[in-house]
Amino acid sequence: MPLDSQTVQDFAVALGLATLSGYSLYATAFLTGLAVRLGWLPDLTHDHLLNALGETPSLVFFGCVAVVEFLTGKVRFLGSAWDLLHTLIRPVGAAILAVHAWQHHGQASELLVALLGGTAAFGMHGLKTAGNLTASHVPVPFANAVVSGTGSLMYLAGFILLLAHAVLAVCVFGALALLGLWLMPKAWQRLRPVVRFLWDKGASSRQHGALGR
Repeated sequence: MPLDSQTVQDFAVALGLATLSGYSLYATAFLTGLAVRLGWLPDLTHDHLLNALGETPSLVFFGCVAVVEFLTGKVRFLGSAWDLLHTLIRPVGAAILAVHAWQHHGQASELLVALLGGTAAFGMHGLKTAGNLTASHVPVPFANAVVSGTGSLMYLAGFILLLAHAVLAVCVFGALALLGLWLMPKAWQRLRPVVRFLWDKGASSRQHGALGR
């Protein structure tokens, strides 16, 4: 695989999309589909999955779910529960998206791109989770709305930067992903009570259901 400027550009776009998916997989799928459809990312129009993201049903679906995710993040603790639910979904989806963005370079490097993309997405997911958890524990009105709204604006700025200068964007994203990986263990410590509560509540419901029968 020749290491020319186009290869570096494609690699940066693939990793950039994956990292952004760690913040919002649905918004990234929507914006990627829109970018492919409008010709903002012409190098990705060769892939069937990315072209499918640009179809109207896909844009409507991912756009609606992205709006739901956006609103969920504004509610105290609900955003953290949503993040917990997507702990595996975002990195896996990010890896798939990265591989399809990189696919025409051959299968030999796809595994590397998938691993790097999934790891970067997990780091960005950790950064978002830590931010939502911190906001949920701050006794300030609308703290979650402020943090989530700021994060959404930064996400949009990141996507625009990716379109304009992919290599620079990936450098910025990489620093943020590393910060998220460092914060993830701390976020998990705060998430453990939420997981325990949900597990105990589910166990209690199953026990009552069994007694009812």
